[in-house]
Amino acid sequence: MAIQIPRPKTTVLPELKAGAFTCPHCNVMAQMHWLHTEANGEGRFKQRIRLSTCQTCQNTSVWLVRSEFINEETVLIGEIVYPNPVKHFPHDNLPDDVKKTSWKQRV
Repeated sequence: MAIQIPRPKTTVLPELKAGAFTCPHCNVMAQMHWLHTEANGEGRFKQRIRLSTCQTCQNTSVWLVRSEFINEETVLIGEIVYPNPVKHFPHDNLPDDVKKTSWKQRV
């Protein structure tokens, strides 16, 4: 029996502070609720963390955030560290059997 993998018609990659994107947990285009916090490390080190919670499946993704100075402006750059980033969705032009194999390897 073949495993049916739900795939949105359009994948919207996660973006820091975005109101909606394709959830890396449930693979559904969904609204996100955001929470930000800081974790204290040794010395003056602080790690900024943002959490995005899918309003469809209620699962949370963890983001590490850093500041970069670009064109005389401070810009926040975020990277999903949990779960595996959505950028690994199989490409739309791949045959279905290859998409399924690619998806299984991601998880």
